[in-house]
Amino acid sequence: MNLVDQGAFRWHTLWLERANRSNYRKDGQILNKQAFVSLLTPPGRGAVATVVVGGQDCVACVAERFDAACGRRLDELVIDRIFFGRWRSREGPGEELVVCRRSDWVEIHGHGGRAAPASIIQDLVEDGCREMAWPDLLWQTSADPFAAEACIALTQARTQRTAAILMDQVRGALREQWEKVIRALESGDIPTASASMEELTQQSCIGLHLIQPYRVVLCGPPNVGKSTLINALLGYQRSIVYDQPGTTRDVLTTHTALEGWPIELSDTAGLRDQASGVEAEGVERSRQQREKADLVLLIYDASQSSPEVILTEGSGQQHLTIYNKMDQRSSGLDGEGIFTNALTGDGVGDLVKAIVETLVPLPPRAGQAVPFTHRQVKALKASQVQLFSDQPQTAAAILRAAARVGPVVSS
Repeated sequence: MNLVDQGAFRWHTLWLERANRSNYRKDGQILNKQAFVSLLTPPGRGAVATVVVGGQDCVACVAERFDAACGRRLDELVIDRIFFGRWRSREGPGEELVVCRRSDWVEIHGHGGRAAPASIIQDLVEDGCREMAWPDLLWQTSADPFAAEACIALTQARTQRTAAILMDQVRGALREQWEKVIRALESGDIPTASASMEELTQQSCIGLHLIQPYRVVLCGPPNVGKSTLINALLGYQRSIVYDQPGTTRDVLTTHTALEGWPIELSDTAGLRDQASGVEAEGVERSRQQREKADLVLLIYDASQSSPEVILTEGSGQQHLTIYNKMDQRSSGLDGEGIFTNALTGDGVGDLVKAIVETLVPLPPRAGQAVPFTHRQVKALKASQVQLFSDQPQTAAAILRAAARVGPVVSS
């Protein structure tokens, strides 16, 4: 089990515990109406799989299937202690496993993989339990939707830096700031509310990329070293490199992390007007990829005194200008930009720094509130619209609805 999987398991269990201690959701206690079963550990190979059974009659459901080695029924066993025994399936004695009865649910720890936990879950479903995916379980049992969303996102975090930001939201950073804005709106403190909402909006640009990487597209004329440069950024050869225009005829994408921020790099076909056939199709795909980018790297050949200009009209996107082959720099070149030598790595560090500073100009402070889902951002923007229309109470109601489990109230 890798670090992400371990973190997922720990936080699934933690939030399940919090949910049970708060008697599930207060809006109907929907999970108490039927026992449920959920697999907490990640799919695939693993030494141990953990299945949780909760809701009404969860102990009775498991007791019908579990034979403790001590000979006592599950409902007679001490709470919060583990007991060894054997699972009883319809086909006869099943696998050996460990069961721990909690105050409001039961944990079943057995062999990992797919088949063993699937068999246990199927037995319980046949006995009347409702199977739930762990994100649904977490969402429906948590009293704090922001923390639940952060827990779910945490399992998809690609770097320690983004995971740390999500952990701050798990610990309540976003909820505290959100509630601060609501209080300010309801009390008529519009300047405080407006400033806080603006700060949250700015941070949401980063938050939406905590698990979805920034898209960085390299484009430029043929044979300027785009593929070599992307290999230098990655630290290994991913793109095809050959001294012939038109070598890259399709969009090649790969993922990396720059200073802890997840990045998707796209190596595109060289842009030139004389392209035809398959190469022309590659050029068109390059233009389409550029339109989707968060940042475009315009790559030129520093050995040319008057490099071909890459048009970027209509895109309105952020871009950086890079002159590659700096060791062959033409004396007549006076353009401004970042100079690199992709073959030797010279200037690549400066390029990495420029990419990060462009995409993330103001990284969040430790413990800072960061909206990170489209649901949260939608509610925040809808609330701002109402505030600009001099409707602070409506703005507060939208934020308050988003802070509860359930759909966002739109204006």
